[in-house]
Amino acid sequence: MQKKKCTETKNSFMRFLFLLIILLAPPVRFLGGTATQPLERKTTSEVAQQEPLFPSTEFLLPKVVHWGGENNISTAWDLGFDSKQNIIVGGVKHEYWSKGLLLKYSPAGELLWELLYQPNDSSLGEQAWISCVAIDSEDNIFCVGEVSTGMFLMKVTADSDILWVRPFGAPYSYPWEILLSPDGCPVVVARSGIGTALLAKFSPTDGTLLWNLSYNPTPFYEEGYALTIDEKGSIYLSSSTYISLEQMTMTICKVSATGDILWEQTFAWYDLIKGYGLIMDSTGNYLYFAGKAFLTGEGRTWDVLVGKLEATTGKVVWRTTWGAGLFDEGFDIHLTPDGSLLVTGRTEHYGKAWECFICKFSATTGELLWEYTWGKEENDECYASALQTQEAGGATFCLVGRSSSFNVSGVALLLIFSDSDGDGLTDAWEEQHGTNALSKDSDSDGLSDYEELACYFTDPLNSDSDGDGWSDGKEVAWGTDPLRAQSTPYRRKMFIAITVPLTLLLIYG
Repeated sequence: MQKKKCTETKNSFMRFLFLLIILLAPPVRFLGGTATQPLERKTTSEVAQQEPLFPSTEFLLPKVVHWGGENNISTAWDLGFDSKQNIIVGGVKHEYWSKGLLLKYSPAGELLWELLYQPNDSSLGEQAWISCVAIDSEDNIFCVGEVSTGMFLMKVTADSDILWVRPFGAPYSYPWEILLSPDGCPVVVARSGIGTALLAKFSPTDGTLLWNLSYNPTPFYEEGYALTIDEKGSIYLSSSTYISLEQMTMTICKVSATGDILWEQTFAWYDLIKGYGLIMDSTGNYLYFAGKAFLTGEGRTWDVLVGKLEATTGKVVWRTTWGAGLFDEGFDIHLTPDGSLLVTGRTEHYGKAWECFICKFSATTGELLWEYTWGKEENDECYASALQTQEAGGATFCLVGRSSSFNVSGVALLLIFSDSDGDGLTDAWEEQHGTNALSKDSDSDGLSDYEELACYFTDPLNSDSDGDGWSDGKEVAWGTDPLRAQSTPYRRKMFIAITVPLTLLLIYG
């Protein structure tokens, strides 16, 4: 009888203990609002470093800048950054005799100066386009462009003074890209005349041609589009071979710093292929390319083509396509610090008019992470882009092209996606919504603005969203709900303080 009574007392005590645990246990908030996994305790530094570059399109908003108007019809073809994060844009002002256009903007998009270039040398003809730009360590600008008689290379100071202009190439030539080699020499890839891809290296001091390579490995028409340079000065060239109106292949070859071909690979996955963008990763092990491919079958459309190659052999690691319009082109590609790829260009993906697009892919697998388009009522096209990142985590990503939305005839377009504090929210978005574009944590609660908006749905301008006296960051660290005043770290501590002694008492009597 006594034993039965003890058992009942023990059972009653256990029921009481179980009820006490339920009453005291603090509710736990789950990421994304779904009960799939509990939040892990994180330090402030861990939270601050977890945002990848532009993690979501939800917080992408550009500062829109355009140059030109009714009497200044223009197009922006290329851009780059100087050492002060100023933005250099090259293009053309369309007139009866077109003029080369060079613009310098502050990081915030304020126009600092403009330069219109028209040849005064009879050997160059009477009109000019600036097609590509590259900026050296002293902020001098190397411009390569098209003139009536061929091409030209021009060096301009940071204050817009022209130092020299050097003509080169044959008529009907068009330069596609210019980069600076490790020794500071400008290297240009172009279509030279009719039928040859041209690779040329120049002296940075006076523009003297050091060597050139006419690349045409087949009897057919060849056009050079893109290049990238490794730390030893070796050059990787992307070109396309026009075999017929219905067949075009893409070739990537490696060229030594002195102009000798080391290896080449030709790709014919689709009927027509062009590779407009080419980059190398920081290890020198992989190449990434972007362009377009003509896909046969229903609709027969041009789609964006993206791929990854081994840099030593040109062997394909992966390739993928994107787009659903009649005409989609990828012109530029960039590797981000978080191991992703940003591909830009123009698309008819979402309507009849052209739009600028950004696609983010995994550099490891080629998986599409997100897609973003920007456009208004008329054609808005992107021809080039540039990415500049900072060690602190901030970044500026710019697109240039041509817009007919501000003027039906077209004006030079610049889109600036700046994330000065590296919190995953663009400065324009933060300005519109009132958060601090220069601080990852506007309310100093230990959570970044991105974490508050995308993960915990708390107020980035209120350090204590539920008003319970505990900051949002402290609640997340303890695993309590920053949106429920009844869920606090104090209750969690009380829960631990009471249940542990009671459990020990139950076990050891």
